[in-house]
Amino acid sequence: KKGKRADECYNYIKVLVPRDDETLFVCGTNAFNPACRNYKVDDPTLEQVGSDLPGQARCPFESGQSNAGTFADGDFYSATVTDFLASDAVIYRSLGDGRPVLRTVKYDSKWLREPRFLHAVEYGRFVYFFLSEIAVEYTTLGKVVFSRVARVCKNDNGGSPRVLDKHWTSFLKARLNCSLPGESLFYFDVLQSLTGVLQINGRPAVLAVFTTQANSIPGSAVCAFYMDDVEEVFSGKFKEQRGGDSSWTAAPEDAVPRPRWVRTRTLARTLTRKASSGKPPRRNFERTSLSPASGLSRSTLSKSIVPPPGPAHARATGRPPTSNLRWISRTRPWRSSNLFR
Repeated sequence: KKGKRADECYNYIKVLVPRDDETLFVCGTNAFNPACRNYKVDDPTLEQVGSDLPGQARCPFESGQSNAGTFADGDFYSATVTDFLASDAVIYRSLGDGRPVLRTVKYDSKWLREPRFLHAVEYGRFVYFFLSEIAVEYTTLGKVVFSRVARVCKNDNGGSPRVLDKHWTSFLKARLNCSLPGESLFYFDVLQSLTGVLQINGRPAVLAVFTTQANSIPGSAVCAFYMDDVEEVFSGKFKEQRGGDSSWTAAPEDAVPRPRWVRTRTLARTLTRKASSGKPPRRNFERTSLSPASGLSRSTLSKSIVPPPGPAHARATGRPPTSNLRWISRTRPWRSSNLFR
């Protein structure tokens, strides 16, 4: 490639995931022309199955671009960029039998804004994507990074020809809160790494490593998130922005479309009715202008685990740090009462 170093044109493997018990799905950057292959695993050898597949929307164009991917029910769910300039970030479904190819809306910062994808997890009826991105809630304060968990329904069939055609109708996302408790929470906002789903105290959970903002005091923490708490978030309240210069506030319940889009099929019917009537949706609640609202009471707020005070906190307060091992093994971990400030 003209203007590129020789080492940038190597074929960097960015996707390496099992497709089934016998097949490995592999994608590489292929000198800025991403391509994918299926390999039959016959220990100790690999044998290519079928011809090469296009890697666009499944694999990034260069090694420095982020991506995540997983197979679920025969479909490949990928999160990456679709172009050489990395201007079109996408969460994409393909390669399945019977279900349509779907993606997030192009160039809409309320869906995705300069995301860095970390991990994709299948859990229950959904696929979850863990990422960090530039927060749309704080555009007046420069580029502030928030970490999110986004999810889509595995049985999402897309919208109608007039509303969200060939796009997700079940896409939602929420902020991940990893912070030190206190009168003023100290946030670790930037997600760096994540485990798959594992068991903590007999409950499915993920462990994640976070760091502080680039212009903040350097620090890091490990936070755990129970998957049932993550699921509860998406049944909670939402934020909305009523105007381009308005603050993000809790959306009133009567503004949320009914029936609520917990089940994909119900949402598809709701969108179809809106399209056939010729009236646009009341608000863009099916898009990612949504996140759980702040200042909710304990009874309505989904919960997340945050780490105990560590060495940095101890130096600042004169209090001894708490063991992370003891924190993880506690029967009732500390839960925040204001997760989404």
